[in-house]
Amino acid sequence: NIPASVFADWARWCRMPDYFFDDKSLAETARFDHVTTPILSIRMADDPWGTPLATSQFIKHYSSAPLTNITVSPADTNGASIGHLGFFRSRHEKTLWPIAGDWLLKGIKPDRRD
Repeated sequence: NIPASVFADWARWCRMPDYFFDDKSLAETARFDHVTTPILSIRMADDPWGTPLATSQFIKHYSSAPLTNITVSPADTNGASIGHLGFFRSRHEKTLWPIAGDWLLKGIKPDRRD
């Protein structure tokens, strides 16, 4: 269950062409293009809401960030469905989580102090 006010916000944003980026009451949306931290965008091919269009429309607002896009599918999980939030389920610990972990570890520079 989610609070009615949260659902009302989501419903309102879903009726806007550019989702919450069109909500003039959210000043924070102006800051997305200031993000310069590298971003890994992982899209699930079987996600009914995270379609290619939906994800590209969202991540385009991180225009200053280096971006890596990856799409994973049930073929990457030995046929197990993933869906909208399935990436975080423990059944994908050995198949999907290493994708994010490896990407993060490649970006970590060891702190060398001699």
